[in-house]
Amino acid sequence: MKQWNLYFANLSAYVNGHLVGGWIDVLDFTNDPEGLTEAIAKATKNAEEPAIHDTEGGDLGMGENVDISGILGRAEAIEEHGIEVVKVAMDYVFGEVDFDAINTAIERGYLGTFESAADYAEEYYEETNGELPEMLRGCVDWEHAFLNMELREHHAGCREVIIWDPSR
Repeated sequence: MKQWNLYFANLSAYVNGHLVGGWIDVLDFTNDPEGLTEAIAKATKNAEEPAIHDTEGGDLGMGENVDISGILGRAEAIEEHGIEVVKVAMDYVFGEVDFDAINTAIERGYLGTFESAADYAEEYYEETNGELPEMLRGCVDWEHAFLNMELREHHAGCREVIIWDPSR
C-alpha cells in the first residue's frame, strides 16, 4: 500500500505554543484538490496559515508552505511510479520541485526496479540479444556486466534496486 503522509499544523496556534493539526495521507486526494483543502482545514481547525511540519515517506522538497498543486503533483508522481522512484528522480533533477521535470526524468532515466543489478543486466541482455544458451548461463558474471553498462543502482528497501540511466 502506498502512503505519503503529511502533518499539517495551524501555524498561528503553533507560534502561540499550541499543537493543532493532523496527519493526512495525501494520496487519498490525488484527483481531489477541494477534498485535500477541506481535510487540511479540518485538521488545522480552519487555520489562516496552515503549514507542513512533518512527513512520513519523504518530504520531497515540500518545505513548510502549503502548495496544493505542488502536493498533488508529487502525489500523482508517487501514484504512478512509487515514492522510491520519485526520490531517485529528484536526485537527478537536483531537487527540482517542478513535477513536469520529475516526470520527464523518470520517463527518460528510470529503467525499472529489480531484485539486483545483475537481474537487470541479464534481463537487458535477453531483451536485446535473445535468450542466452543454457551452456553459457553459469559463465556470465551479471554483476560485472552491469558495472560495464554505466548505469546507476539505487537501493529501494532491503530487496529492491532501482536502475537508472543518468545519460538520458
